Amino acid sequence: MKTLLRPFLKRIGLLQRRRDRLRARRFRNESNAALKAWESAGRPAPPPPIVKYERIIRHQMRSGAKIFVETGTWRGDSLFYLRKRFAELHSIEFMPELYTTNVKALRHLPNVFLYHGDSGILLSALVRNIRLPCVFWLDGHYSGPGTGRSESDTPILAELDVLLVRNQERDTILIDDARLFTGNDGYPTMESLRKLVASKRPQALFRVEDDVIEIWDA
Repeated sequence: MKTLLRPFLKRIGLLQRRRDRLRARRFRNESNAALKAWESAGRPAPPPPIVKYERIIRHQMRSGAKIFVETGTWRGDSLFYLRKRFAELHSIEFMPELYTTNVKALRHLPNVFLYHGDSGILLSALVRNIRLPCVFWLDGHYSGPGTGRSESDTPILAELDVLLVRNQERDTILIDDARLFTGNDGYPTMESLRKLVASKRPQALFRVEDDVIEIWDA
């Protein structure tokens, strides 16, 4: 039986590698076009996803973190793009349809782990078992039709309650969509967020650039 299965499994593996190459090529072409348009428009917020993914990579290289934890899987592009940069990649998605789609699309990647539920609740249990430095990408908010919404538009304060007290000085916390931090729809203002970080992690640096809030220890 094993002898009969080998050619079939090899063929499946070849097909999956071809799909991955096509996905990578498509993302690269789309990113190049989006970057040109963004630069021509004067770099408005939000930037193309590739700008944010490269920022994640810079923090990974700076910190040496081998684990990536994300809230809000969306289409799984970040996980796919970063799959070779981290030993483990964890992502929490609230919307059942997006979770199921990504499980099917990414199940061949052995270092990618997907979770379905509210990141404001699940994140605590997930990081409790991770004792190594991480790069956290917080993007689990409601963004209109096609995205999930729990009791509020964003779980960011619940997520930060967990992450800011982690005893791991090499953690990096990156929060997407800085432009939304206006004090509306469940988001704190940027100033109140700065004060929250300073109160719970006084040694941390706080920077906002290209629509991303960055929190890390000097």
